[in-house]
Amino acid sequence: MKMGREGSCAALNKSTRFGKREGDSVVATTCPRSLVLLSMRLLGGSGNKRGYRGTRDLEAGLRLTMLDASGFTCDYPAGIDNLKIGRDVGWADFVWPLDDRRVSRTHLVLERQAGGDWIAVRQGQKYVEVNGSPVETAASICSGDTLTLGRRDGPKLRFDIVMRAAGGAPDTLRTRTQEIVSGWHEVSRRQMRWVTAGFVAAFFATAGAYGLQYIHYREQIGLLAEMQDKLVEREQASRQVSGQFPAATIRKLRNAAYIVIKCRVNAASVCDGTAEEGFATAWPVEPATMVTNAHVGRLLDTLKAGERLCVRSPGDRPRTYCANSWQAHPAYAAFPKHLGALGNVGLDGEFQAATRPGAYDVALLRLDVPVDPDTVLDIAAPATLTALKEGDEVAFAGYLLRDIAGNETAQREPTPELHFGTISSLTNFFMLASDTDIAHAQLIHNSIPITGGASGGPVVDRSGKVVAVVSSGSIIADANTGGVSKDHPSAALVNYAQRADLVRDMLPGGTFDMAAEKKFWDGEAKKFADHENYVARQFLAEATGKLDSLLSIEAEFSKVLSADLPADQTLIDLEEGKSYAVLTYINGVEPMEVILRRPGHPDCDKTGRWPGFVFTADKTEEAKVIVFSNTAQNRDYRLTLYKADHVEAARSSRSSIAATACIE
Repeated sequence: MKMGREGSCAALNKSTRFGKREGDSVVATTCPRSLVLLSMRLLGGSGNKRGYRGTRDLEAGLRLTMLDASGFTCDYPAGIDNLKIGRDVGWADFVWPLDDRRVSRTHLVLERQAGGDWIAVRQGQKYVEVNGSPVETAASICSGDTLTLGRRDGPKLRFDIVMRAAGGAPDTLRTRTQEIVSGWHEVSRRQMRWVTAGFVAAFFATAGAYGLQYIHYREQIGLLAEMQDKLVEREQASRQVSGQFPAATIRKLRNAAYIVIKCRVNAASVCDGTAEEGFATAWPVEPATMVTNAHVGRLLDTLKAGERLCVRSPGDRPRTYCANSWQAHPAYAAFPKHLGALGNVGLDGEFQAATRPGAYDVALLRLDVPVDPDTVLDIAAPATLTALKEGDEVAFAGYLLRDIAGNETAQREPTPELHFGTISSLTNFFMLASDTDIAHAQLIHNSIPITGGASGGPVVDRSGKVVAVVSSGSIIADANTGGVSKDHPSAALVNYAQRADLVRDMLPGGTFDMAAEKKFWDGEAKKFADHENYVARQFLAEATGKLDSLLSIEAEFSKVLSADLPADQTLIDLEEGKSYAVLTYINGVEPMEVILRRPGHPDCDKTGRWPGFVFTADKTEEAKVIVFSNTAQNRDYRLTLYKADHVEAARSSRSSIAATACIE
């Protein structure tokens, strides 16, 4: 197994390694459905996976190639259904270099769908791009596509489907099956031994499995019971609410829910029906203008040549309308930039396991041609929006795609889901009460069931007027479900939508005042003046758990990053056998890159607004902490060095991390 700066092929691939040889293989340049037809023609019309037995038999394998100086390549045989990519040797099939921390231990899974298409499924919140387009949850991939991992400028990997002679490279390690001739006495004795051994093994395996299941059951029973109670309660409430909505309102809401798709287009700029992916919801506010989320609309800027972002009408005779431009709410990008230093204050405590609600997350898609005017939805009047309150009944129509059966074909003949619920709370985008500031009570907490794909869907009142736009939910990403990331709702079952007056801000006659909004942000930000102490408490709690030891401050440094020279370094003294934690905190919106450099060890490199390290010194020495930031003005930052109080605990921790420089 090859390690170091290159990746490695895991056990799945050991006996079928082809390296870079292409003399006995053909790299496909088409998507799987076309590839199947191609292989059938090459096989003289055979539809079998391996074709006829003969010199022309071909099979479709996979090839992954690192697009760096190493050009490292792994080939995989036909017949596999998924490939895992990450730095965890025990998990990944394509093991990424262990020292390249831009890639997670469990980063990405490539899955083959029932129809033969391949999709890339990111694990949890790991960053993945397909041909420059960020992947929200999963994306279709074709032979020749490039995968980018970790960040926009991160490492790249090419995915190829390779046609080669059936059987691939010769397997010289395994002996062919031998013919065995046995008398009936030998057969009987052998069978008895196998039966006895099988019975004993089955007994212990069953006993062990039931023991583990019982322990797991005892741990999970409380959460399961709570979730069940919430589900029953919400189902009953939904049935009661649905009866309050007129049939005409429900019918119009259903007809207004368009699915957002990305597709490949032909020379006439029309979707050609291949490599289509449905991933969100939109609705018309004007015949040529659709409403969705800004995190959906921004994908228009990431399309490559031959791709379009379109919407498709619901029903068994759908029509497709492609977008030519998009417009985000003016505060969508400005809000995180203005308050980036606040991070997820109030959300990153011990109970944080779900995604943060978006802010000002609405956008308009401008279409090439208008949709049916009868499907246009009206936005509720300003007085109606500011009068919204807890307990108000609402309805939603949209596409629930993430971890939902049949989501691969949802874009073919779109059928929106209709769900009903109530408003459970109203806050501003700081998740703070807005009882006396109704104008900023624009984050609508609700009980409408949603998952990935619902983004951008309309939320209406009983009159059919739009009161909000679905944006996010309390979703927990679980990367431990069969090794593949799955999203689960939290037991609280609270989801979020953006109040519809944010859409009106972008329409003709909108009166949004950015200066006044920033003044409001600054006022709310003062409530988080103790944020540095909050971050320090969170970091110390994590470091204490990793080292199994309390930590105390060894040294503190107050430094400045200059706009002229946005780099700085600090020398710290280390003592052999002691464990340390380093935390950096910057005032401002720019993230910083922090490198811990020790002689004889790989650099520890992290990026963020308050990155930190936990490590053990294997000798007494002087180390450097180097800080970089792309700041446009002078920024104060602080560096704090903590030391573990208990030497024995620190040494025990050191032995557990061997020669690695940092504990993640």
